[in-house]
Amino acid sequence: MDKIPVFYEIIMAEPEDYEARMELQLKKLSPGVYLILVHLAFDDEQMNAVTAEHDTYNNPWRKADFDFFTN
Repeated sequence: MDKIPVFYEIIMAEPEDYEARMELQLKKLSPGVYLILVHLAFDDEQMNAVTAEHDTYNNPWRKADFDFFTN
């Protein structure tokens, strides 16, 4: 039977102070298997329409993901 990886932690930063929070999360990692959740998107009319009902995980948060991981 194949070994199935077990995630040690799920990493996700909150929209407030996104860059600092994500850097802190990444710096504290020890060796292991991790899952980093990102929802990359542009801050445009289409994404604003898609995320209009989602106050927590809205378009600015997705744009912060995009900016951080493409920098």
